[in-house]
Amino acid sequence: MGASRSGSEDVLALILADIPEDWPIASENGKIVVSDSFKGKRLTDVVGAYAAKILEKHILDLNQQAEKIRAETNVTQNPVIVMGQPQERTFKVQLGWHALKTQIEASGGTVEVMSVASQYGVWTRDRWIPAGEGPVFTEGANPLPDMNAKRGAMRQAGHEAARRAFEQHGVRGPMLKGALEGGDVIQHHQSNTVFVGIEVYDDGSPYPDHLRTATDLAKHLGMKLVAVPKKHYNPFYHLDTFMAALPDGSIMIVPDATTPEALAEIRKVAGNNLLELGVKQGEVKILANDRRELAT
Repeated sequence: MGASRSGSEDVLALILADIPEDWPIASENGKIVVSDSFKGKRLTDVVGAYAAKILEKHILDLNQQAEKIRAETNVTQNPVIVMGQPQERTFKVQLGWHALKTQIEASGGTVEVMSVASQYGVWTRDRWIPAGEGPVFTEGANPLPDMNAKRGAMRQAGHEAARRAFEQHGVRGPMLKGALEGGDVIQHHQSNTVFVGIEVYDDGSPYPDHLRTATDLAKHLGMKLVAVPKKHYNPFYHLDTFMAALPDGSIMIVPDATTPEALAEIRKVAGNNLLELGVKQGEVKILANDRRELAT
């Protein structure tokens, strides 16, 4: 049974890879809809009749999953969910994005899509930092000294779009100077500590701007700051890709991804509730990557 399912998934992955990334797909009235034709070609011309039937069955299954969620959910709230568009524009990724959107809507949520034209994409979750009384924003200026002006401007556009999305719903928050992103902030409420991932130079020294913004954030939150330097050329680009604070107060971390000094501070906070993964830098790329395309 398992081997058969794996084989079916492999076949479906090959079919999805053959569909052009600009092939029309949408989620309307709680259902995923894929166009039968585009630019003078039918879908069967692109993938073949048999593959088109497999895709049709997969779309039907996804829509039935959403319907099942809708039928079994006792909706007591109607939260607004802001979703960023997929950074990777392949048809497979877009299909997964629309499946998530329809399931959120089936659960009683209202989805608003935040769209910002940027070749670097907009990670919704990184454009704001949750605080007890509401969001905290940062200016989004060039976060790295070697980042070109065009890319920096695109990132700023993403931060500004997030701020506007909140304000449209009457939610406002302070704006801190600097370019700190949500993925570099982990709050450990049990110890009233905020861990902040800090970029470093080749010699390991931290970027002063990042430290200043981190200090301002900790002051605003009323929490103790532990700066966690990210090693230069670190594949763990954000703090939450190599560290996580679990609901019970435990902390999980890839110790090789930061400095011995920062690790010592983390050990002080976590005590016996620390899980250090025995992997080295480069052996694993993501530990606890949160859903950056989704923000509530």
